[in-house]
Formats: sequence, C-alpha cells, structure tokens
Amino acid sequence: LDFFRDAGFNTYALSLRGQGGSAAPNQLPGVAGTLEEHAADVVAFARHLFAEQRQPVVVVGHSFGGLIVQRAVVDLQAQSPATAAGTVLLSSVPPSGNGGLILRYLFRVPWLAFRITWGFATRAFERDEELCRELFFDSET
Repeated sequence: LDFFRDAGFNTYALSLRGQGGSAAPNQLPGVAGTLEEHAADVVAFARHLFAEQRQPVVVVGHSFGGLIVQRAVVDLQAQSPATAAGTVLLSSVPPSGNGGLILRYLFRVPWLAFRITWGFATRAFERDEELCRELFFDSET
C-alpha cells in the first residue's frame, strides 16, 4: 500500500469481520463472517469512499480476499456501477472455490492434501511457524 500512497493514491486495507482483530457483530471473536457479509462490507466501504471522494475505486483482493472482491464487484456493478473503476486479483481463489485444487492434491499427493486441509481447518499454521512456511511459501523463501 505504501507504494501507491507514495504515488498519490488514497489506499485502505479493510479488517474484515472475524479476521485479525475484528469480530463480527453478535459473534465471538475469531468467528469469521460469511462470503456475502464480507462482500457487503467491501461494497459498503467502496460506496462510502465514492460518496466521500467522488472518485471511483479500484478494489484489490489477495487469496480469499480475491474471492470476496469478485463477489463485491458483482454486487457493486448491480447496485452502483460507477463506484468501481477496476478490480485487481492477486493469487485469488477462483469463483468456483478451491475444490479443484484440493482434488488434484488429493490424487497426486494425498499426504500434502491432508496436511493443507488440516492446517487451514484447525488454523494450525497460526501456531506452527514451520507449517505456516510450508503452506504459504515456497522452499526458497
């Protein structure tokens, strides 16, 4: 974000419900909101920025955030098309989800498929630095 801010662009990073230090209303901390709730939050923020700054926004999403952004932009286009100037997806989850990737791993490298699924489902990567490195980075990092 610093690169774009230094180039004169307004930049914002949202803390989504149940992610990081943000809790969803009426939910315990650590309970994530739904894809639709996250997308609605992105839409609301984009519309707020558009109303405040009178400039269309570029929405950027990485990984699961890319899936959220895809849903949000579809909703923005339906509700107020002038709000979004563009979308950038970085290593995004496809609209169909990660099912195909998991199935490929399951048949090619069953142990790795189990490790990835277990690491994400239990959020073990948050407590295990080696597992985090294995799940999110290549061997050169």
